[in-house]
Amino acid sequence: TITSASFPNVLIIESNAFAFCSSLVSLSFPRAYDIGENAFEGCSSITSAIFTNVSNISYRAFADCISLASVRFSSAISIGSRAFYNCSSLGSASFNKVENIGRQAFDGCLSLSTWVSYMMPNVKRIENSAFNRCASLTTAKLQFVEHLGDAAFKECTSLSDVDMIGVKNIGMQCFESCRSLTSAVFANAVTIGQSAFNRCASLISISIPLVEQINKAAFSECNSLASISLPNVNRVEYGAFYNCSSLSSISLPIATYIGGYAFNNCSSLSFADMPLVYYIGEWAFQSCSLLNNVNFDNLKTIGHDAFSHCNSLSIIKIPNVSEIGNKD
Repeated sequence: TITSASFPNVLIIESNAFAFCSSLVSLSFPRAYDIGENAFEGCSSITSAIFTNVSNISYRAFADCISLASVRFSSAISIGSRAFYNCSSLGSASFNKVENIGRQAFDGCLSLSTWVSYMMPNVKRIENSAFNRCASLTTAKLQFVEHLGDAAFKECTSLSDVDMIGVKNIGMQCFESCRSLTSAVFANAVTIGQSAFNRCASLISISIPLVEQINKAAFSECNSLASISLPNVNRVEYGAFYNCSSLSSISLPIATYIGGYAFNNCSSLSFADMPLVYYIGEWAFQSCSLLNNVNFDNLKTIGHDAFSHCNSLSIIKIPNVSEIGNKD
């Protein structure tokens, strides 16, 4: 039974080298610069890993190391897919030089609480589901990140503050179900993916001044979102703000397209200013019971039931409408 691995002259740790050595507790590889795939996978007794020269951490290198509590990789540039997958005890991590984080690299690291900005200050690419289900993660402020993959921070239920100045595209489901998220800043984001902030029930403030398109269900069920500035948005897709029950006003000065269900059941919405919109889809404003002031000067097409159950809407001026959908 192996309990300790000490190899002062080893440069490369090959794939599966110590996989499922469940009694292995301590590691010492002072000269190693590469860790192969699955090298320490399933080593359920390892509590810490310190590697000063490793530049690459490969696929599932430490996956399912359920007792691993702290790691430090002073020279690592890249973290492979699922490298620390399901390391449920991992609470502290340091990757000072890391630039790329692979898919699901930290997925299921339930105890990871170190601020991402401190843990990996130079990261540029965060791939799909990289921090999915990191339930203890509280803050992600990363000034150099350029790519943010789908579901990158999905279900990070303690995440409250996000600031990523370099990100241009926010992936699908990126922050979905981050129920503690209150503030987010994406100064250079241009697109927001489908369901990116879906069910972020505590989201109060978000800054996305350059965003041009908001995709399907992007802010669906963000129940605390009272206002949002969208000066450059030209398209709002299906269900984008569905059931945002605190949203009281919306101004879209250059938007031309509002998809079906876009503002459905926004029960606090009283004012909507969209002077250039030419298309409003079906059920778009259904059950916006306080809506009483609207501006749709350029509107040409209204989908069926678009304003159904808007009980406070007494006057609507739509001088250029040519098509109104049938009520089912």
